[in-house]
Amino acid sequence: RLLSMTVFNGRLLVLEGSATESRLLELSDARGRLQAWPEVVDFGAALLGNSVSRPMLLRNDGTRPVRIRSSHLATASELIEIAPGGSFATQVTAEPDRPGAVNGQIVWVGEAGETLLTTPTRMFGRAPRLVISGDLNYGIAWIGAPTRRSIELLNEGDVTLTIESFDLPAVVSINDEPALPFALEPGQRLGLSLSYAPASVDVLEGSFGIVTDNPSQPQVEVTMTGQGGRGLLSIDGVEEGIDFGSVAVGGRRRLRLILRNDGDIDLRIGQI
Repeated sequence: RLLSMTVFNGRLLVLEGSATESRLLELSDARGRLQAWPEVVDFGAALLGNSVSRPMLLRNDGTRPVRIRSSHLATASELIEIAPGGSFATQVTAEPDRPGAVNGQIVWVGEAGETLLTTPTRMFGRAPRLVISGDLNYGIAWIGAPTRRSIELLNEGDVTLTIESFDLPAVVSINDEPALPFALEPGQRLGLSLSYAPASVDVLEGSFGIVTDNPSQPQVEVTMTGQGGRGLLSIDGVEEGIDFGSVAVGGRRRLRLILRNDGDIDLRIGQI
């Protein structure tokens, strides 16, 4: 004898029996059941900024239609309906957001926003990595005379880094500048020598820009500092010339002279 009937979590349940004995029966599974293949999506290795697609098959093993959406689908804003026993072949896409292993998941969401299925994903983000050693601190440099400093560029990433251009102040130049674009292979080093030739005592406060094809860091800045200066020789006690006065033939007279550098940079005296 049928005692009661109810629907619980999409399942049709029936209670039957007598006053002394009863049992619970499930008459049908009144819901859709989403399955996905592959169970784990491996997107492989991909460059940062590049998306990768993989085929995927969705199947409804339930007894009711399922309506799904996912941000990994090209039609992310549209609902996809799969009839009972039916399947849907699609492409899913992902893009690495950092170098190295990137593990994530695809969440298949139902029409009401409920989670129907979660599919794990894995991929490996590949990118160049520019490391710079050395500095461009010139200190006080002679006005009109170039002062050199050197830096070294190293690609510590796992893909080629293309250097597209350099951006630097007018008073700084690159000695023996490499032809651009320059392909810096993984593990390769590039030495650069830069000269600062101040035309005045103005202070250098700028940066040396290195423009590359790295989507996560398209330009790297190296701070540059310096100031133009000159040495200025003066002799204490001498106004117009050195006057030894009267000196006997064959005799000597000594005068004490003090040489002073009134400039703002070291002064080297080569000969007197």
